[in-house]
Amino acid sequence: SERCTNACPKHLDPVCAVSGDVSAATESGAVGEGVVYRYFHNDCLRRYASCSTGTVWRITSLSLCLKHVDPLVREQCLRPCPFIYEPICASNGKTKEIFGNSCILEVENCLSVDAWTLIDDSDCGL
Repeated sequence: SERCTNACPKHLDPVCAVSGDVSAATESGAVGEGVVYRYFHNDCLRRYASCSTGTVWRITSLSLCLKHVDPLVREQCLRPCPFIYEPICASNGKTKEIFGNSCILEVENCLSVDAWTLIDDSDCGL
């Protein structure tokens, strides 16, 4: 099995990815069983997530990541974050991830079911 590297560049170039049977997702955006959309800060982090979990994450339109978040939650969570790259390392208990800055982490925590907690930056290779 290939070794997964989380040595990802520390740049913010967001991608939206989808896992599951996307063919079951209709043109109207209705989602089939087991289809999950997830936002990644860059493509390298998407590839690492695919490798480390065995879940295939395929890139799709960024707008789809927002569309599949409950509108009320989205309204409460989304706020403009500064485009300042001050990377921080966080864990949801299953995986470690680098977030571009603390604002992005707060938005992610608000949007996702996983609670991300700050861990030592060295755990993410920062």
